[in-house]
Amino acid sequence: MSLIGWHQRLSSNFQALHQSRRANSRTPIFALEHGLAQPELSELEREVRAYIQKYTPTENSWLPWIVYSAELGYRYVGLEYWQTFEAETVGWRERGSRDWIRAKFKKFENDYGGVIPSGSWAEHFTIICHPITHAILPRDFQSQLAEVLASIQNLFTVENLQDPKLLGQLVRSYSFPQSRRFQQFVQDVEVVGLITQALLGNEEDQTSEVLLPSTLSRIVDDLEEVAVDQLHDARRRAHITRLKGFSRQRSVGVVGSGTRHIPSQDDSDIQPSLFLRRTGSSSWDVYLEIADFSVLLVKHPSWRQFLGRTRVEINGARGMLPRGTLLFGTTAVHLRSYPTPEKELLKFEDDHAPDELIRLLSRTFSLYAGSMILCRIASDGRGHRMQGNIVRPGREYLLLSTVGPIRSNTFTSSISVSCQGLNGVRLCVPQEISSDFSHHNRTSGSQGRA
Repeated sequence: MSLIGWHQRLSSNFQALHQSRRANSRTPIFALEHGLAQPELSELEREVRAYIQKYTPTENSWLPWIVYSAELGYRYVGLEYWQTFEAETVGWRERGSRDWIRAKFKKFENDYGGVIPSGSWAEHFTIICHPITHAILPRDFQSQLAEVLASIQNLFTVENLQDPKLLGQLVRSYSFPQSRRFQQFVQDVEVVGLITQALLGNEEDQTSEVLLPSTLSRIVDDLEEVAVDQLHDARRRAHITRLKGFSRQRSVGVVGSGTRHIPSQDDSDIQPSLFLRRTGSSSWDVYLEIADFSVLLVKHPSWRQFLGRTRVEINGARGMLPRGTLLFGTTAVHLRSYPTPEKELLKFEDDHAPDELIRLLSRTFSLYAGSMILCRIASDGRGHRMQGNIVRPGREYLLLSTVGPIRSNTFTSSISVSCQGLNGVRLCVPQEISSDFSHHNRTSGSQGRA
């Protein structure tokens, strides 16, 4: 098919989407919602690359270029977008123009109700912001978004799950541990909220009104390759939150004028977690991740003054956290030694802590007390502690022990952990779970699952 033929087909698809969204959800269109199957997409890309080797892009076949640019954006890694674009599109330097691409994205946004990039990142990167935004969720950002969703799942409410802007603001507020590029990406809170809303949705939520079902399915499939556990947990929490909200609405009825529902918070909101960051080919640092304690102020507003004025000591870390640290986002604390169970994990410098806060911490603020800790190595290279002990074929893990060295075997390699009191190995799970692997794995305290 010629580029003109592709242009006409894409135009029909985007026009139909635009009319449907305008009549129903009024959500914007993304260029990645082209509706092409993978063989068709490959054919379009071949046509684009063959064309540019001889001809300059024209006004009557610009939509294939929009889709082509968005697809490259979906594979976006770091700051290499234009380098990749030029390397894979021979002839672009001689016959193409970045300004032309930007002009066509703006035309797409005007003619088909396309999403318009916004935020400080878009204002600074005025060309690349278009293909990256229209790529919806570049693969470079997928595992990072999954991490953020896992960290904020206990903050989901019916209100923010229904409002893309509120949801996007929540994601942005908890994105500071991620890469600088990701933090720039989430500045566009409305777009990020729409993406997150679609990823957390289900059939009852009619997420097809937010994203084309085939496009959403593609992104979820890719996300599940790098963060299946985190995405599953976040979606489950969102589903439960909606059910609780609908149940509450049915039982309470209409809220009186001037009143506002304030969601209750579970004790698990401040449950700490453990992650490891690579410092060398086989060396790792250990961090304790502490949630934002400001979620507790919904039920206990009087705690704000105390939490804002006192320093905090973490069992196993050096020094103290500055005053107010616990009230301003998630905090990652470098552990020099593994916390001893005889001592509380968190201690306030001020002895006059509210009694109920102390009871809450003693009940919920602790690490897993077992002798073996299993951490999944995510695509970002970090090791994230898992709640269970089930491993999956073809994946890699860190297995940590608090009671001494772990005996190595065919499936493990030694690692160096900078945290005193922790020993570990790297576990590589084969694609096929054999009886030999299961035997070694059971002796290490975890289970294999096909």
